[in-house]
Amino acid sequence: MCTGGINVSQFKLSTHQMMQVGELYQKSIKQWADLANDVGSEVVARKLTEASEQISTVGSCLQAAMDELDQLSSEGESVTITPL
Repeated sequence: MCTGGINVSQFKLSTHQMMQVGELYQKSIKQWADLANDVGSEVVARKLTEASEQISTVGSCLQAAMDELDQLSSEGESVTITPL
């Protein structure tokens, strides 16, 4: 379905891919935070943990956007994405 100049299916696929990248970043950041903690760099470990939490927040927001698009599509609503 293409509405408002954007293919909604492609938009959803791209959003899903961004969510997967976020999960990969979180796994990698956790490993680095654990290593930093092991060598006594508590500040670096804390900053990496904060970064992981922020990525988690982004993932939640992306999931909420996907859920909204799914809901609108299932209700037969016209999903329009227009440039600002």
